[in-house]
Amino acid sequence: MNETRSKEYDAFGPWILVIDEENTLPPLFAGYERLLDRAIMMFKVPRKIERRKANPHMHLYDAVVGLFDTHLVLLSRHGNSVHERRVEYRDIQAIKNYQCLLLGELYLYTDTNIVKIRYNTVSEKIIARVVREIHKQQNNPIRDLKIAPLPYSVDTIDYLYLNLLRILEKDDSSIELVAYQPNAQLENKTGGFSKISHFFSGAPCLQCTAFVSNSKELIIISRSNVLKARRELDYAYAYTYIPISNIEHAGLAVSNADPTLYQLTLRTGDHKFETLFKQNNSGVRALYSALK
Repeated sequence: MNETRSKEYDAFGPWILVIDEENTLPPLFAGYERLLDRAIMMFKVPRKIERRKANPHMHLYDAVVGLFDTHLVLLSRHGNSVHERRVEYRDIQAIKNYQCLLLGELYLYTDTNIVKIRYNTVSEKIIARVVREIHKQQNNPIRDLKIAPLPYSVDTIDYLYLNLLRILEKDDSSIELVAYQPNAQLENKTGGFSKISHFFSGAPCLQCTAFVSNSKELIIISRSNVLKARRELDYAYAYTYIPISNIEHAGLAVSNADPTLYQLTLRTGDHKFETLFKQNNSGVRALYSALK
């Protein structure tokens, strides 16, 4: 029985593991030990398989990521071989951390494409550490938006957003809420019975969006479906981190989705990030003016 077990197999699960003396490089990636020798931080991403279907003789990890002073190295498993990719921090224009129940996805928006790392959200603290480390090494310049921060409490913003903001504040005491779009029911311009039917049919509503800044990055906290049916459940949310110095253009226009909505578009060199809002918001237009 002991001959069929291994230390790596015993530690295997849906979680990301930081590579250290206890949790070593997976055998498939062992040939890259010298390449990763000076990494500030390394972690390995497990295969998406159930524990009961795993065994000590298979490749248990799909990727290894190493963070360095100026770049990261992503090693991806392709069958029995490894694909190596280097991403310079200066080429990362934005980062998005998406979570929906147990599914997590980290997106790195680079000058050439989008790098995605899928993970189980039981490892969210490790991913948050990765984001902090990238920002630390990027050393993005301070850009004072000259916007007064918004006070907030459980009485003024959605409870989920209150918790997410408090999590950000634990890691960075300079975090401030600078704009906020609350939940809003979309209007029906027709009258009488049509308005009543519009309400009871579960007509779409605009979900919350929070804009947060630490004077280096603009962080947009949003739901997966900005527009959703009133009775639809949405468990997903995302942090989108955009260095303020990377925002090359800010645009504002009436939305094609609904004439009562406006669309804020922020563009970095190769990517654009769009957010819907209504008139009943706190500070979105002021934020647009500051970024324009």
